[in-house]
Amino acid sequence: MKASILWIALAATSFAEPLVVVAPTTAQELSEKQQSGSLSSLSQTVISEAPVPRASSQSIVAQSEILHDGVHWTLVPKGAVLFVPERKSLHVGARPVGTLLQWRDFLAKNPAWISTHETSFAQACGDSPLPEATVEHWKKQDCVIVAVHQGGPISVAR
Repeated sequence: MKASILWIALAATSFAEPLVVVAPTTAQELSEKQQSGSLSSLSQTVISEAPVPRASSQSIVAQSEILHDGVHWTLVPKGAVLFVPERKSLHVGARPVGTLLQWRDFLAKNPAWISTHETSFAQACGDSPLPEATVEHWKKQDCVIVAVHQGGPISVAR
């Protein structure tokens, strides 16, 4: 039953008529058109969508930090890398080399030198500070610490 309702809903949307836009009109014009029976002149069919301006100077690489292991690399937002020990600094910020991997795949391949810290939105916005004890603990670690929210990297305002 659910499958047939879903199929009918999908079929109805795929055969739907084009979007109709009602032209702005006053109450008096509307009543005149209702009396004359020419309400069809109030709607127009939209033929094309307005172009979306895109900034040519924006680059996802310029807005990201690159993590690499010599074979693979990934992107995280700038501000997501919370701590980099001196010995691991060569893994952060270098030119991308090798194969680009999604964050989760890259993390799975490099658990020895990357660790994550689950971060709330309040911490990411800078409204709530990161726990001082946690920040001090990172200084004793030999891992790059990346802020994540629900498993995905997130920038943290400090």
